[in-house]
Amino acid sequence: MAYLQMGQRDLGGECSQEAEDARPTTSGDESYTCDQCERTFATKSRLTVHKRIHADVKLYRCDECGTSFCRSSSLKRHRVIHSGLRPYTCEQCGKTFNQMSILERHRLLHSGIKPHTCDECGLAFTWLPSLRKHQLSHSGIAD
Repeated sequence: MAYLQMGQRDLGGECSQEAEDARPTTSGDESYTCDQCERTFATKSRLTVHKRIHADVKLYRCDECGTSFCRSSSLKRHRVIHSGLRPYTCEQCGKTFNQMSILERHRLLHSGIKPHTCDECGLAFTWLPSLRKHQLSHSGIAD
């Protein structure tokens, strides 16, 4: 497993997901608080993993493509991409996916749910990135 040097950046984008994966404590529990964002965690080790997000420390690097991650579990999940396996199938259209979370996100297309609405014109989108791209059309910025 390859490691990044302190301060070395990778644009894999997983650390934002890492923040969601860390489980904060419920009130009343003994907790460990992040001095940068004040999130609290049940164990010191969870806090340590969380702090990697702020420091942009990504210790786990994919030997296949070089993408790096804050947590070993994210690297393990990522490696499925290179295996070619696509074990998750959409029941409606037959499209296959390598991760359950991607299949679940795909299912929104079939549901017709469009939770992201443009404040400027009211146009609705299934995906937030699609809304953000659309909003550029109102600002006059072309891509």
